[in-house]
Amino acid sequence: MHKIKISLAIIFSALFLTPLLLKAQISPKEAPYKRFPDVPPVEILLTDSTTVFKKADLNKKKPVLLIFFSPECEHCIHETETLLANMSSLKNVQILMASVMELHLIKEFARKYNLNAYPNITVGRDKNFFLPGFFDAGSVPVIALYDKKHRLIDAKEGGYPIDKIISLIGSK
Repeated sequence: MHKIKISLAIIFSALFLTPLLLKAQISPKEAPYKRFPDVPPVEILLTDSTTVFKKADLNKKKPVLLIFFSPECEHCIHETETLLANMSSLKNVQILMASVMELHLIKEFARKYNLNAYPNITVGRDKNFFLPGFFDAGSVPVIALYDKKHRLIDAKEGGYPIDKIISLIGSK
């Protein structure tokens, strides 16, 4: 009888205390971009369909504006038009525009907005589908601002006010 009481106590403890102990050891889920605040190791297949742009290709002394977008998204289109209208204030910012959509759609988007005319804009396909998970993206655009040391300043879904982008990383 004594063994049964001890066994029941052990079972009771295991059933009710184990979940509490496990929960105490698990940290709340935080998006990777918050845990790893440097420019992510993204690989962008450029619109020429052969060149791959990597993090190592970035100028290490210039800020980065990373835009995860869809060529079919109205908010993304508006954000792109706003950026282009303010390029004189962003000429010293490296702008990476990446999408997971089909390359022909990205290429058409780049052609429509003449993005290749801007030497500081790189546009292409996130060939490894890395960015949606890295930014825990539920929608597009996702805009991430990185300083000259490529450390995260801020990131947001759904657009970013151009005046704030310019004040944080643009040139006046």
